[in-house]
Amino acid sequence: MVNSQQPTFNDDVLGLIFFKAGLNDPNAKLQSWSSDENDPCNWTGVKCDPITYRVTELHLDGLSLSGHVGRGLLRLQFLQVLSLSKNNLTGTINSELSHIGSLRVIDLSGNSLSGSIPDEFFAQLGSLKSVSFARNKLTGHLPGSLSSCSTLVEANFSFNRISGQLPSGIWFLRSLQSLDVSGNLIEGEIPEGIGNLYDLRLINFGNNRFSGRIPGDIGSCSLSISLQGNSLRGQVPDWIGELTSLESLDLSANNFSGRIPSLGNLQSLRELNLSMNQLTGNVPSWISGNKLMGSLQVMDLSSNDLYGEIPSKIGVLSSLVFFNMSRNHLFGSIPDSIGDLKTTQVIDLSYNMLNGSIPSEIGGAVSLKELRLQMNYLSGKIPIQIVNCSSLTVLNLSWNKLSGSIPPAVSNLSRLDISALIAIGAAAFIVIGVVAITVLNIHVRSSMLRSPVALTLYGGEDFSCSPNNDPNYGKLVMFSGDADFAAGAHALLKKDCELGRGGFGVVYQTILSDGRSVAIKKLIVASLIKSQDEFEREIKKLGKIRHHNLVALEGYYWTPSLQLLIYEFVSSGSCISTSMSLEEVAYRDPKIGDFGLARLLPTLDRCVLSSKIQSALEVITGKKPVEYMEDDVVVLCDMVRGALEDGRVEECIDGRLRCNFPAEEAIPVIKLGLICASQVPSNRPDMEEVVNILELIQCPSEGQEELE
Repeated sequence: MVNSQQPTFNDDVLGLIFFKAGLNDPNAKLQSWSSDENDPCNWTGVKCDPITYRVTELHLDGLSLSGHVGRGLLRLQFLQVLSLSKNNLTGTINSELSHIGSLRVIDLSGNSLSGSIPDEFFAQLGSLKSVSFARNKLTGHLPGSLSSCSTLVEANFSFNRISGQLPSGIWFLRSLQSLDVSGNLIEGEIPEGIGNLYDLRLINFGNNRFSGRIPGDIGSCSLSISLQGNSLRGQVPDWIGELTSLESLDLSANNFSGRIPSLGNLQSLRELNLSMNQLTGNVPSWISGNKLMGSLQVMDLSSNDLYGEIPSKIGVLSSLVFFNMSRNHLFGSIPDSIGDLKTTQVIDLSYNMLNGSIPSEIGGAVSLKELRLQMNYLSGKIPIQIVNCSSLTVLNLSWNKLSGSIPPAVSNLSRLDISALIAIGAAAFIVIGVVAITVLNIHVRSSMLRSPVALTLYGGEDFSCSPNNDPNYGKLVMFSGDADFAAGAHALLKKDCELGRGGFGVVYQTILSDGRSVAIKKLIVASLIKSQDEFEREIKKLGKIRHHNLVALEGYYWTPSLQLLIYEFVSSGSCISTSMSLEEVAYRDPKIGDFGLARLLPTLDRCVLSSKIQSALEVITGKKPVEYMEDDVVVLCDMVRGALEDGRVEECIDGRLRCNFPAEEAIPVIKLGLICASQVPSNRPDMEEVVNILELIQCPSEGQEELE
């Protein structure tokens, strides 16, 4: 018996050794694989059938292996699970893998495989239950042979460069429970027939180029529907409100219009994202007073055209973690029940028309990490109870009509980045102006000392996710390829990588992990960009533009204080020739640089400098308030603010002074100019206050005594 099986052992051993020969194993993870052994069942990553001792599973995930998927695997004729995810494998998908008819699971995700999926790859895999080619560099169409895998339960082709349309035969996969094709270039309408998939629980078609309307039978998917980042139109269907088992609904960044249907019966709903559409009407009444929605954790209705008041009983959403209704037309006061949101970490009601005072009950939201109420008409004092939100890292109350002084106890919020406490409204008392200058001074001095901005890079799968709670970290999205920089994040903004400067930003060169050279533009008009939602909405449009006169936009990086645009690098050319909005393509010369970025900025009228600024910023810098250059527009207040934040104080001073000035006096005066540059005229200090602040700058010790 043993002798008859001996050749069988050698088949598996030889196949694995042959497969290993095509790999690079930098960490010697496959050291146990030796051709001297007849039994591979104790080798790293290998599992065998306990009766036949044939290899049935191969798990080599995350071992930093490189090379290609070789033909040696074809000898493993009893292999059921092939999992090689999160490595650095290259080359194409070997069509001969389909000859291993016993395969039930194939996971090649998280590699650098390229080329198209072979047309007949799935034709012979009659036992296949799960396939994942996610996060590679695959191109071409989804093969029609996919419909022949009648046993398929899970299919994941997300974040590749797959194009064309969905094969209509995909709806014949009656056993399918999960289908993810997000982050590709698939276009056309979502075909009818999805209602035949009675077991479908998760569908993710996000960040593609789908158009048309949502098919009426997509409701068979009862747990998660993700269609964000497409060009779908029409109204949000009423039948969605009947999917009582639905847990996640993401329709953000499309062209949906009309009113939001009643979703009050979705008692299992945990995530609702309808942001960045053109939805209209009153704020839905079912949001408040509905305990059936007690499971809701994420609600994002931002960047629409909703109007009305925030529901008075919003506090019944006891499980809410992320609450965003910014960039609408909400009016009225912030309800007291907002203090009942004990688990909420992010509240964003910015860019609305809210009035009244900030309720003292806000202190009851003890889990808050981010509170954004800027650009409203809030008045009164900052409630002292806000210090009960001890986890706050971001507090933005700017551009309101607040009065009084900043509560001293705010300084006890140890997690609050001092640079995140942004100018808190009109200076009703001179102490406000002094505190604002003090805060700005601390921020600039710390900027000079601290290391470059820390970047955490996320792949495209995070495109539609809520922003990271840590303000020191951001989100990188690449429209194609890997979201990673070979030279490291800190190398991006080094002087020796700089290619040039313009009115909108500084351009650097770096290398991606796949060897592509790209140009990185650091925007210096960050303070004029209203929000991450607006930024992403416009950049998505720019990323779809392809023209022979335009350099391709490859991706972007976002934090509230730093925005980077990533372009294809053109040797001896211009990398800033593509910043153009869709509307501008037909009207503007494609050779002009930095067009399109204007869509990210509000009108320049609000930045027209007053006489106070002319007597401060203009005198110190020797520059005009607004300079119209050949290719762009330079706004003085933003140029100065950007230079200060980067610790480049000398760039803010008129060169004719030849560095002959006391920095300890010049910096506060510049900050005073920035306060005078407030976009809301009523928030600017009057001349008497300006004089008093200048006297405090001139006599800092006396000013400190007055503050005490």
